[in-house]
Amino acid sequence: MNQNQSGNDISFKNEYLLSYFDWREESDPVTGRVLTTLYVGTVEWNDGNPELIWHKKETYEEQPSQREQDAIVGHYLNDSDYFRICGTCHDISNIGHMHNNYLCRNCAEL
Repeated sequence: MNQNQSGNDISFKNEYLLSYFDWREESDPVTGRVLTTLYVGTVEWNDGNPELIWHKKETYEEQPSQREQDAIVGHYLNDSDYFRICGTCHDISNIGHMHNNYLCRNCAEL
C-alpha cells in the first residue's frame, strides 16, 4: 500500500482530490459546438453543513488528453484559492476542509 508521511493511503487521497474536479461537455450557445469545461469544487460551510460549490474555470474546444488533464488538475491543486497543504500532516486538502491557512480540520481536532 502506498502511504504518505501521515500514514494515509495515497490512492484514496488521490481519488478524494480528483472528486473536486469535474470535466463537463457543454454546448456553446452561439455555435452549438460541444465544448469541454472544467469545474473545480470548493467546500463551503453553511450553518455548520458542508456544501460543494462548483466554479467554472476553463473551456476547451477539444477534450484535453489525459496528460493535459493531469497537468491542468496539478495546476489547480497548487492554487491556494482551492487547496492548501496542512503544516502538520502535510496532506493537501480542499480549502473548505482547512481550519486556517496552515492547519487542516483533522489536525485541528487532535
